[in-house]
Amino acid sequence: MHSRPKFYTYFIVFLGACWTWIALNLWSIFDTSTHWNVCIFKNTTGLNCPSCGLTTGVIYFLKGELYAAHQAHILSLPALLVLISLSLIWCIDIIGKKRNLLNYYSKFERLLKKPLYLSIFLTLVAIVWLLNYFF
Repeated sequence: MHSRPKFYTYFIVFLGACWTWIALNLWSIFDTSTHWNVCIFKNTTGLNCPSCGLTTGVIYFLKGELYAAHQAHILSLPALLVLISLSLIWCIDIIGKKRNLLNYYSKFERLLKKPLYLSIFLTLVAIVWLLNYFF
């Protein structure tokens, strides 16, 4: 089992990085000369990674451009909903001194240690990667 204080500290860093990245990219909408591309995989290989276009899709969704969001990345809306949900669960856990997020993470980690579920998860990632690359 993971230690609660360390897990929640790492998680707030993760959430902070996600929301900061979205905010920076929202700001770049107004400054069209700014383009952020920090994807190590894409910068190294020239190929899209499975999450390439995800930030763009989230930004389009936040601007109300649903079709463009879907075109940028098929998982942009689910990713935004997951990020919002994780942020809310984190806040509820911190305020209420609960362990819901840690318990969900531990269950997901145990699930992925099973070969069948790991192969299903990796297959879904590969499908998203192919869809993202070819469409």
